[in-house]
Amino acid sequence: MDQPARDLVIDYLDHNLFCSPFAEIPLDCDTVCICEVLQAEGSSLHDCQYSITPASNTNGWCYVSPEQGVGAEALVAECLFDTHSRPRFFGNAEPRSEYLLIGAYDAAELPPRESPADAALGAPCLPEDEISLDFVGHDEFDASVITDTPECDSGVCVVNHFRGRVSCPYGQTEEEAGSDPQCFQPGSDLAVTTPVQPQLIGRLASSASVCSCRCDGPGPGDFCECPSDMECAPLMGDLGLPGSDALAGSYCIPRGTAYDPATAFADRCSMDVANCGDPRPY
Repeated sequence: MDQPARDLVIDYLDHNLFCSPFAEIPLDCDTVCICEVLQAEGSSLHDCQYSITPASNTNGWCYVSPEQGVGAEALVAECLFDTHSRPRFFGNAEPRSEYLLIGAYDAAELPPRESPADAALGAPCLPEDEISLDFVGHDEFDASVITDTPECDSGVCVVNHFRGRVSCPYGQTEEEAGSDPQCFQPGSDLAVTTPVQPQLIGRLASSASVCSCRCDGPGPGDFCECPSDMECAPLMGDLGLPGSDALAGSYCIPRGTAYDPATAFADRCSMDVANCGDPRPY
């Protein structure tokens, strides 16, 4: 693979958080091994695009899209979501790695990642576990603190009794997950494969998943001072595990957003009335 192509792949991996320590299989973007899979040629290309059972020596990959005049209709008969197109891989091109990236785009088309300086305390943050396609979402009965969050100037994102996925306000049913996805990996068109609960109107991501800092707790600190539009609220108990006291204590949250179970569950986001804004905010 030439250097421009490698740079393009590294940019994609970094942009979509595959190199984050919170990824399911974290990659080291500086040293990761990347192999280019070459397209089939000659008789291999013809077999790949038109033969139900290609010859054993077929090698490479091809793209089958009869509606664009490329390939046999029978090869896309079982495609999902009415796409009627698919890639096929044979021989040395068959994927043998943890990740297979397929793309035809210019690196400049990737939306810019928000810089830490732009995400001050109280700014919305995207928890990194949402890069996982089988992540069902957060639980409104819990609070969590995510450290080493690059989007936050403080490096800390708090998910404060929030339900669902920040990147999918309206959620999706089990049926939609299987046939008509509504939730996608942030920054891509990869569909989330599990049902996801819709966000709660009283606990929207804009106020319940925000950049924060530890403002009080056991031990000497360091503790931060909350800005005027935020308050210092108890959030994390000490779990009694080694190092957990460094996370236990109070964190800055937007004023008026302390968790109240009496009001938190009154209403939920509904696509029917579009009451929670953009269905794909990331």
